[in-house]
Amino acid sequence: MVSDYVVTQHTASEHDGEEHDLCPVAIAYWPTGTHCARRVVRDCLAHNEGFIFKDKHQWRPFGISYRSLVPKRDEAVNVLTATCPSDSHVGYGAVRIEHQFYELGQACANVCDIALSDGSVQDVPHSVLRERLLDQGAVLDVSLVGKPDFSLL
Repeated sequence: MVSDYVVTQHTASEHDGEEHDLCPVAIAYWPTGTHCARRVVRDCLAHNEGFIFKDKHQWRPFGISYRSLVPKRDEAVNVLTATCPSDSHVGYGAVRIEHQFYELGQACANVCDIALSDGSVQDVPHSVLRERLLDQGAVLDVSLVGKPDFSLL
């Protein structure tokens, strides 16, 4: 599914990352989960090839957008997903962790409940969903979760 918002490597990247989305329903707090393709020796040292976040490319926590959970209106209505959001391969690596699926499941359940009385899932106002999630104890402000310290790497 390619929706109005796609989670990508840039979403999870500290240095070349995009602005935080204004419609978060959960916080992704995990590196992208990509693994090295092979280990090679370069300059008498072992190096992992294929690992994405290293050196200047550090990951960061980010808000998972509600817009990534629903398809474009002209492609489908009343469909949403907690486990297959709109994302690239690398973007999915940061979202695919169980505790984040729990958060997304909670958001999707609330969306369904609101949509039953207010129309389709595409019509659910983020402000209403946000208030519900906050009342249930969800953390939607990425600045509250802190940021990993890469100084020791």
